[in-house]
Amino acid sequence: RYVGKNVASAFGMALPIGKLLAKEAAKAAAAALAKAVIATGALAAGTAVLAATIEVAGEVYERLDELKKKKFNGNDYYKAYIDENTNAVYIVPKPINFEEAKIRMNSGLDVYTMLGPRAFDLAESAGKKVYGPKNHGDKSDKPGVYYAHYHPWHRRCHIFYGIPKVIK
Repeated sequence: RYVGKNVASAFGMALPIGKLLAKEAAKAAAAALAKAVIATGALAAGTAVLAATIEVAGEVYERLDELKKKKFNGNDYYKAYIDENTNAVYIVPKPINFEEAKIRMNSGLDVYTMLGPRAFDLAESAGKKVYGPKNHGDKSDKPGVYYAHYHPWHRRCHIFYGIPKVIK
């Protein structure tokens, strides 16, 4: 009983410490991104210009709205990443299959597909409730590039689809 109480109180202390560490990691990532933007010259006249590519976990992601000239197969899924600071969506332009997309989604990582029904099917495969479709550009007047998306029931990721809504 005594040990159980100590374990419970230690667990209670671990949660705030874990949140603090996650917050510090996010700050470090934002600082690294800012350094990368400055180092690559993606800063013009005091205004940040969206980078055409970024590197995440050793993979090169290309900005999705810059890939208009490439043809996407509607049945394919792609690894996706959203830069929360700029709202830009990046993808690795090499397709992944449904099973890989499902593993990625359930790991809390973003996915992109060209077709809405494919995005819904992926979100639904996680079970329970599907949230969406959503497009934050519908309720925003903030300039940016906004993609429609679904969230699986656990809401840990986005499943982006289609072409973006651009607000200038």
